[in-house]
Amino acid sequence: MAPGSSMANTSFLRDAFEYYKVPVYTSAKTRKITENSVEFEKEDDTIETLPADTVVTSVGYLTGAPFEAGEHVHIIGDADKVANLMKAVWDANDLAVELC
Repeated sequence: MAPGSSMANTSFLRDAFEYYKVPVYTSAKTRKITENSVEFEKEDDTIETLPADTVVTSVGYLTGAPFEAGEHVHIIGDADKVANLMKAVWDANDLAVELC
């Protein structure tokens, strides 16, 4: 987790990822996202492709997204504007309501 992260959030995420067996890749570069997969380059320069219908990417505390918003790409949270966790949750809720 990023330096300065809330210990409560960090602990929860680590436990949840372990419980749900969510793979976590740090220092990886997203190369391509398709309708059914995500391709990325790992720190050791190997390329891996995982089947996926949803991809969540996190790039830290700086505003900016490595992708442009589009029909099926929505920029929220710190990628849109650096704020706190509650703002990201509200943004996600607003988007979910909009998409329903």
